[in-house]
Amino acid sequence: GGRPAKGSPALASKTVDKNARREAARRQAEALRNQAKAQERKQRWIIAIIAVVVVGLLAVAGYIIWDSSQRTLLSEFEGEIPAGSNEHGGIEVGAGGVGSPNEDASTVQVYLDFACPYCAQFEQVNGQDLQQMAADGEVTVAYHPVAFLGEYSLRAAAAMAAVADRSPEHMEDFTEHVFMNLDPNATDEQLQEAARAVGVPDDVAATITDGEFTEWAETASEQARRDGARGTPSVAVDGTMLEPEQDDVNWLNAGELPEYLRAQG
Repeated sequence: GGRPAKGSPALASKTVDKNARREAARRQAEALRNQAKAQERKQRWIIAIIAVVVVGLLAVAGYIIWDSSQRTLLSEFEGEIPAGSNEHGGIEVGAGGVGSPNEDASTVQVYLDFACPYCAQFEQVNGQDLQQMAADGEVTVAYHPVAFLGEYSLRAAAAMAAVADRSPEHMEDFTEHVFMNLDPNATDEQLQEAARAVGVPDDVAATITDGEFTEWAETASEQARRDGARGTPSVAVDGTMLEPEQDDVNWLNAGELPEYLRAQG
């Protein structure tokens, strides 16, 4: 027996078998590596696809939430809407008058109830200043006539909306005149006369108490509550309610509100 001689056919055969086994093992290992790489690539694709789908779903959900947040009670309101008003019930005034907000300027939302004595004081103190700031392009003023205090509040708010719609150049003067000269016992005829007193044509003044904008005034008042106007007068800047105690501004003191608004710049 003994070991095969070097160079013998038996030894050569064993060497070939050994090399073949090594080659087979190498190929098997390479196949396993390729299989693992393919599996890894497949997993990466699956993860990428899932990520794209998740991002897409988040984007859709975000849009739905954003769209819902932008909608108000007036977004799909089917009644009569005064010209120049927005979907939050504010009648916007800029340098071009009613319905022409000033670009790149803050919007000051002013919530007023015609039956509120403090609102009359607010108008007396700030009315002319706000008109001038809007005319100069410093701010856009959005007037929100609300009906928080009863039947007269609603009639006067609807009348103001009618003036804004039919004789917009007289709306601010009408608002000031009503606050300064009428009280919650005022009749429709007195509201009409207030309109004539500030230059509204007779034929238009006779129509402002026709109730066309009553439903709008009711809906706008409810939207005002949703937007944070808990009482009147209330003031917001770009949708954020001012709190006199926190924001260090008393708008019943002459000059304080305009000074505050200019400081916010």
